[in-house]
Amino acid sequence: MMKEVMCKAWEIAKKAAKKFGGKAIEYIGGALKMAWEAAKGLTEKQINSLVSKGYNRWTTDDGERDRLYLNIYKHANMFHYGKWNGEEIFPAEQRAIKAVKVWIDAKTGEISHQATYVNRYVDQYKPLLIDAVKADLASIK
Repeated sequence: MMKEVMCKAWEIAKKAAKKFGGKAIEYIGGALKMAWEAAKGLTEKQINSLVSKGYNRWTTDDGERDRLYLNIYKHANMFHYGKWNGEEIFPAEQRAIKAVKVWIDAKTGEISHQATYVNRYVDQYKPLLIDAVKADLASIK
C-alpha cells in the first residue's frame, strides 16, 4: 500500500509541476497529503451521507468493487417526470441523461463516469452530472 501511495503522490506532484511550474519535489508535501486522503477512501459516515442524498451503493460479492452511483431520480429532484431541475426537456435530452453513469469509488474516493453516446445531448449533460457528484463529495469531506 505504501508503494501505491508514494507513486500516486509523485504522479500528483509531477502534474502540479507541469501545470504551475517548478520541480515536482516542491509539491511533494501537498501531494502526499492528497495521496493519503485518496488511499483512505470514504468512511461509513460519508457513505451513509451520500446514500441519504440519493446515491445507490453497489458492491461486488468478492468486495473488489464498492461504488456509489448517482441516482438522478432521487438526487434533489434533479430529474423528475421529464423535467431537469424543474425545466421541461425534450425526450432526446432525457435519453442522453439516462445514458450517463457517474459513480464514486468508496475505497479511493475517486469519481468515474461512463457515457453511452446516444445523441448530441450527452456531451451537454455529462459535465453537469459530474459536477453535481464533485459538489456532493466536497460537501461531505
